[in-house]
Amino acid sequence: MNTISRESELFTKFLFTFRPGPPSSFAAPGVYGLPGPSGLSAPQNSMPLWRTAASQYDSGSVLTTTTTSSLLSIDPARWLIDQQSFNGAWLLNDRDIEKLTNGKSLSTFTSTVTKSKDALTTALAIAVFESKYADQKNLWYAVVAKGRKQLHSFGLNDAQVNILINEIKNNL
Repeated sequence: MNTISRESELFTKFLFTFRPGPPSSFAAPGVYGLPGPSGLSAPQNSMPLWRTAASQYDSGSVLTTTTTSSLLSIDPARWLIDQQSFNGAWLLNDRDIEKLTNGKSLSTFTSTVTKSKDALTTALAIAVFESKYADQKNLWYAVVAKGRKQLHSFGLNDAQVNILINEIKNNL
């Protein structure tokens, strides 16, 4: 066997051997799975190992599900993190606000800085994290930073953001 064909064979084996995880630009497109008897990957129509493992958890037999409302009563900090919108805002309804603030409505949290409901609910979520869950700061620090950034997108400057959050904290 000449050197070029041996290198080609080794490269082909390397390229088509098992790699766990989703496909990458490095592997050949659509090729994953456990190595077959020849050392090459399983056929393309077989389910990749990473999808098989994930589907076990999706079936419900391994993982118990928790509804949104029950998570609010079990772990309010994690529930509040889950409520953040992609853009960083918290758009909470009246019932959720009452549960987070021990029965207070949004009208309790008026501000001299803004009348925007979206800005108020975002600032309320930040105030709840900073005042009620200060001991879990490592859990919520990044989402609060994103929320503060979104308050800037609502047209508030740094001083206004801090005033708004402090006004809400005083009413909690």
